[in-house]
Amino acid sequence: MLCTYLAERGLDGWLYACGKRENPHETHAWAEREGLVVDITADQFPEHGTVYVGPPPTPWFDTWEPSYGPPKVDRVAPDDDMEGPAYRAILRHLL
Repeated sequence: MLCTYLAERGLDGWLYACGKRENPHETHAWAEREGLVVDITADQFPEHGTVYVGPPPTPWFDTWEPSYGPPKVDRVAPDDDMEGPAYRAILRHLL
């Protein structure tokens, strides 16, 4: 949804990155474009601990085997909750 959200606001070209690792078996997704990673869910992993906006790779991102593709969501329905603080923080890094 993040890739689509950004595209709807004029920030096109994001790829959906889906990473996996085997030990333990886990999957994780983030958005990537022109040398910039936006990962609004990295904070769910104790070894990373924070939302991430910056250049890849970091040692933590190196633990994932990513595959890349177009965004998985065609359209994000308008929703006032998406204009919250987290999204504004991400947009400050991208604009």
